[in-house]
Amino acid sequence: MSAGYLYPQFYHFECPRTQEIVNSVGAKAVAEEVHMVASLLWFHFHDRFVEARGPNWEVPLGRRDSRKANLSVSNNDIPVPNETFTTVLNKFN
Repeated sequence: MSAGYLYPQFYHFECPRTQEIVNSVGAKAVAEEVHMVASLLWFHFHDRFVEARGPNWEVPLGRRDSRKANLSVSNNDIPVPNETFTTVLNKFN
């Protein structure tokens, strides 16, 4: 398999507990911040029905851009909802 190949079952083989871990982290986030429920519901609805035009789709997985997350880079490089268009555009240039 080439380094850039993506397929929906990637984590089934690489980390079989992925779904369990994601569910656990999601439950913890909701327990700590009640408003997270509304955000997750909106995200789920928007991506499933608006973006994907239906209730189901396969997501290709397997990108290995980094072996670890970097909070400061994420906080600086990922746009936030209240940024201006120019600021967001500059982050992607």
